[in-house]
Amino acid sequence: MRRYGLFRLIGVCALCVLTACSGGNGGNGGNGDSEDREGAAENTVRLTIEGKVVDGPVSNAQIDFVIGDTQVSTESDSKGNYSIAIEVLEGEAENIVKAVAYSPDNGRVEFVSLMGSITSLVEYAGEDGVLEQSEHYAVNISSISTSISALLEEGSNSEVNSESSLQKALKKIDAERAFSTAASIKFMLEYSEKGISLPSDIQTTYGYAKSFELSAKYVSMMDMQFSELFNDIKAGIVNDTNLVSLFPNQITSVADTYYFDSLESQLTLSEDGTGVYSYSGGSIDLNWFQETDGIRLDFKDSIFGMEETIIDGESIYTDLKRKPSRLFWMLDGKTQGIMVIEVSDTLSYPYHDDIPESTKVRYIADTAVRSAGLLNPKDVLLIGRDYSFPTSVRNGEVVDSDNSDAVLYFTALSLKLSGDFENGGSAIIKEPTITGSGERAENLSSGEWIVDDKNRLIINLSDGSQFIYSLLNLSEKDEVIFSSVLTKSENDEDKALFDPILLKQVMGWTDNDVIGQYSGGSDFHSPLSRYLQDFKADGTMDLDNSRDSNGNGVLEDSEITKNTWRWKLSDNGNLLIREYKTKNRTDCLPEIWDTEDGAECVLYRAREWELYQVDKDNRYWFKQYLDSFSDYQRETLSGIDDPGGHLLLSGYIMNTNREKFSSVK
Repeated sequence: MRRYGLFRLIGVCALCVLTACSGGNGGNGGNGDSEDREGAAENTVRLTIEGKVVDGPVSNAQIDFVIGDTQVSTESDSKGNYSIAIEVLEGEAENIVKAVAYSPDNGRVEFVSLMGSITSLVEYAGEDGVLEQSEHYAVNISSISTSISALLEEGSNSEVNSESSLQKALKKIDAERAFSTAASIKFMLEYSEKGISLPSDIQTTYGYAKSFELSAKYVSMMDMQFSELFNDIKAGIVNDTNLVSLFPNQITSVADTYYFDSLESQLTLSEDGTGVYSYSGGSIDLNWFQETDGIRLDFKDSIFGMEETIIDGESIYTDLKRKPSRLFWMLDGKTQGIMVIEVSDTLSYPYHDDIPESTKVRYIADTAVRSAGLLNPKDVLLIGRDYSFPTSVRNGEVVDSDNSDAVLYFTALSLKLSGDFENGGSAIIKEPTITGSGERAENLSSGEWIVDDKNRLIINLSDGSQFIYSLLNLSEKDEVIFSSVLTKSENDEDKALFDPILLKQVMGWTDNDVIGQYSGGSDFHSPLSRYLQDFKADGTMDLDNSRDSNGNGVLEDSEITKNTWRWKLSDNGNLLIREYKTKNRTDCLPEIWDTEDGAECVLYRAREWELYQVDKDNRYWFKQYLDSFSDYQRETLSGIDDPGGHLLLSGYIMNTNREKFSSVK
């Protein structure tokens, strides 16, 4: 954090009061008439902020408040409390209030809070013009506010200096990274005897929080070496009302629908204390209660899934039964926030009878979009254009196959709307099918659609199924639209999925589009993992797939997979990629694209990428068709007639993306 030099003090006065949060000198909210400044009279906005410095530089910390080009300062008292009255010219009220607290004893401890614009803070404060933690908990400057602020500035690629830039940066924040990084800062400051301290190559705690590489490395280290302590620190955070809030801020309600990003789910809390949680596995009814220790949840059933865990250096898949029990807020706004969910996870080990079942209380942070954060479909969707819409997992039809075990699953289908947004209209839907040899086709079906009073796009299919799309304000206009889709079926439970809606904006790939290096993305909780694809002009693609599967912080030879596949463009501009295996299931690369029956090196997996969009970050968005074949087992298969050609085992279709970070010159 750079220290600020000369600041324009015209139109700003600050009264710094050393007092407890329950005290303070108050202040008049709203607008007032300023004194004559350099011959000009202009209305001003006044606000008193009362908060606390928590975790690190608590007693007598210096706190600088930066509003645009202006800086005013105060100090915390012996308990970390502070109060400051701010008056700014009305024309500066859209500037962000950035508070920076410094430890008088340790210059490397620097805590930050991006509180919001003066205008938004005045709204939170209400008529008395005094902003307190109960109204907006960003007034507390802590490890939580530091981590969130670091990610906000990282996401915007610059300083966040206006309400619009703050809201834009919020769309990109990684909630789990923010929560874990805050916990790691507390670990360093409060458990230095464990031998993990702030890295020497970083200047401040704020700089550490902004560094993806360093924070990911140290969070992973703490989680592996001190897993119970690290989880206890997270528990301490959510149970400290100076760090997180037990309830939403006063201008929002608990009762709402929350659309979770990483959890890919929907949580609806109704005014009458009932609710429902929908995820990929179905829907669960629940009751909720507002108690002194927060919002309590009573799920009628468990959430079922699988989880990978590491025990004694071995990566093991477990069966997971999860019951959420409490909600907390790290950040809350009118349209979205960052929530922490307390869950009770029961893990069982079906393939390891020697490992007993265990139950753990855990804390999961996620971005939650509120109902007010839904986009109106008429503002972002186009009538008569080709889209790839997401859906919860559905079964596709496999035809002309002698293998009764061959399956096709899809979470994306082609869709085109006709009609208008006032009255609705019809939808043409293309559901995928595949033959036993991997040839693709589509079945046409239709439905009726309408936009309801909650700005949700509802498509009613002829078979009685219903798709309910909630379009989430998590990207800029004209970019990829993210949606939470709830699929209702007469024969199955309601299921939810969080995935992008892709608009067909490009005709297809070109050679120059393809050639270059692509990344599958970074995993904060597995910093050594990488998935890199290098497409070359000779029609080959080199794969580097590495993962620290035993969690020891070192990539060993057995954890690094490198392979070479083939690629080419189809007649319709789709990118085709093929992976090959020998009869012994070892990797191989044949001389020709389409291998013959019984050859030593045969087709194992086929990918087809149908390109839809390329965004400003050079991320390629496409529908992926992934097919697996049993060609390498041809001589050992029994119970089926071999018709020749490829032998489909399974197919899966989804919307996905890759980031391109180097191109052909």
